[in-house]
Amino acid sequence: MSGFSLVFVTRDHCPLCDAARPVVERVARLVGARVRVADVEGDDELLRRYAFSIPVVLDHRGRVLAEGTVRFGPLLRAVLAARVGLSPRSR
Repeated sequence: MSGFSLVFVTRDHCPLCDAARPVVERVARLVGARVRVADVEGDDELLRRYAFSIPVVLDHRGRVLAEGTVRFGPLLRAVLAARVGLSPRSR
């Protein structure tokens, strides 16, 4: 399971993104994952997919783990499920 990473899709001046960032970073530290931050404004495909859903947390396969209001417990469960190959969706 080494090399597990998360993608945190965000944009500047987004209060939900600002609130989600420490949650994403905490979960990543707990599970030993790397976090790559992707600005939705700098990527046409991310903008098309997630413009109205940010912040969004994706697993290393591009599956959505969380979006909108990101909470610690549901995100942690989704990340752990994704790491072992289960459906990662946290809601």
